[in-house]
Amino acid sequence: MFDTDDSAWPVVTVTWQGALSDDELREFLSRLDGWLARNERFGLLLDSRAGKGSMNGRQRQMLLAHLDGAKEQTGRLMVQAIVHEQPLHRALYAAVSFVYPLPFPSKTFPEPESARLWLEDKLSSRRAS
Repeated sequence: MFDTDDSAWPVVTVTWQGALSDDELREFLSRLDGWLARNERFGLLLDSRAGKGSMNGRQRQMLLAHLDGAKEQTGRLMVQAIVHEQPLHRALYAAVSFVYPLPFPSKTFPEPESARLWLEDKLSSRRAS
């Protein structure tokens, strides 16, 4: 399940809790489309600390296909920070992102506070330029 909070726009906090169903992933992707439709730069803080397991193969395909279809928009509008408690998860994400770069800035953090500060910095520095 994903809990979403966009009350601090342009930073959106998404908390992954428990196992994830296909329908929940579709709902999240629909919300992502809604944030992109605003046509405003925003930061996505994905807190995965309470998530159970990982996405299955079908869900990863669904996510990748959706992101591929929106790569022009995400590259222009989105900055992402992911919270992983485990150093191994952060290292694996960095390695995969190096081999398969995303069209938007993305970084992992051990806790949400530093992730939020990074997002806010990225968003404000882009506005200033």
